[in-house]
Amino acid sequence: MSPACAEKDCSLVELLTNQEQPPAFYLVHYWGDLVLNALEAIKVHTQSRNMDQNTPYWLACCANRPHSLQDAFCPDLKATCFYKAMSAAKFQVVLMVDPKTDSNVLATCLSRLWCMYELCMCLDHPGTQFDVVQTKLEIKSPVKKASMVTQFLTPEEKDAELRTTGSGYKAKNDREKSFSLQIMEMALGVSVERAQITNLQEKQQILNIFAHRDLNEQAAEKQGSLDEVLHQICARGRAVPRHEAYDHVSKQLRALFALAFWRSLLSSSVAGCWAEMEPAFGTGRVMGGNVSDSDVHRVQGKLAVKALHSGLRHKSLELDMAFMQVCSEKLKMLRACLPSGLQELKLDLRETELNNQDIITFAAGLPRELEDLSLNLAGNEDINDDGIEVFMSKLPSKMRSMALDLKKTHVGKELMQRQGNYESMRKHLAEQAAKAIRCTFVNLCPSATRHMVYTVTKKNLPPMTSDS
Repeated sequence: MSPACAEKDCSLVELLTNQEQPPAFYLVHYWGDLVLNALEAIKVHTQSRNMDQNTPYWLACCANRPHSLQDAFCPDLKATCFYKAMSAAKFQVVLMVDPKTDSNVLATCLSRLWCMYELCMCLDHPGTQFDVVQTKLEIKSPVKKASMVTQFLTPEEKDAELRTTGSGYKAKNDREKSFSLQIMEMALGVSVERAQITNLQEKQQILNIFAHRDLNEQAAEKQGSLDEVLHQICARGRAVPRHEAYDHVSKQLRALFALAFWRSLLSSSVAGCWAEMEPAFGTGRVMGGNVSDSDVHRVQGKLAVKALHSGLRHKSLELDMAFMQVCSEKLKMLRACLPSGLQELKLDLRETELNNQDIITFAAGLPRELEDLSLNLAGNEDINDDGIEVFMSKLPSKMRSMALDLKKTHVGKELMQRQGNYESMRKHLAEQAAKAIRCTFVNLCPSATRHMVYTVTKKNLPPMTSDS
């Protein structure tokens, strides 16, 4: 392919046609993998999203000009050929995870700098649709582990959910149940500084872009020509000096993966399936037939604290936990993952068996910079007016708008009518509090250990009427 493109300085696609080929998806993959594996990944993706087999994908190895890389290295990422292609695909990005072969470890793409560089094009685009596709874990294995992980439901799953509640989420869980926990852990630990690349000059160019520096500036610092600087780097084969920007980019990439893995990793139904998986044949930690709870908890910790909390740069965030078994530990993890500078949060907690105390604790742990909250609490029957009242009092002081969905809860009619209007809810609760009688209930109950259990509950009673 390379010799054929050299004469006309064009891409493979340009050799084959002179017509525009607008992409529907941007596919990121390791160039050292087999073409057949890439085709299999595309097949898995089209089937998972119920798309036509003629759906166009943009692949750098086919659509990029291999002999003219000036469009690949630009201080402004939006000027690169990769960003333009990703923008043309409306930031619908697919990462193909390559299997283990005789010469490569599992998921080599997660350690290749070019793959990370391509993924960086979507980091500042909050509307990115990011799909991670796995075909099999080991190239020689006869057993396929085809799976695709997505942050949200696919269009087909959304339609199923509208027809039958819960069916869309079940389909998503079934689609993701074979995805490797080991790959998730590897993705949540990616590092651009440790990433590998064949051409050290290209590594220097990419890292300098991350650090917002160019090679001419570095040459001037060393009082030498640009060629001399590059020659020294390549000849010595040493690592590029550390820069804080490398850590920032790595954290943002981990957050990108954390959003994609969010529901899959926290879903108890998927966690139960991990124990049934065959051993992963990577060179790192081998995932045996019995995945322990500590393995899952370790990766969940990376997901929440080390990935989302430290790597998410967007001011807005949308997370889906509907129909999950949300225990106190998962709520604690949810609070821990929210970045301190978050201003807008959309969260789906339908039918997660939450109670008043759960939502009160959640409100108290929200980022103090939060201004807009959209929270779906439908189907949580243990939530009532008392819980909503205290919940409202615990919200961040900068809150300016909030929309709640309180269908199928025990919230009264007055609050239900105001669930989409933050100021109206606040006003109503303030008026009720002014009229209500504040009571303190003290309970002393004997316990099995012969100690007394002392509890205090404060509650507003409705105002007295003439009939009382």
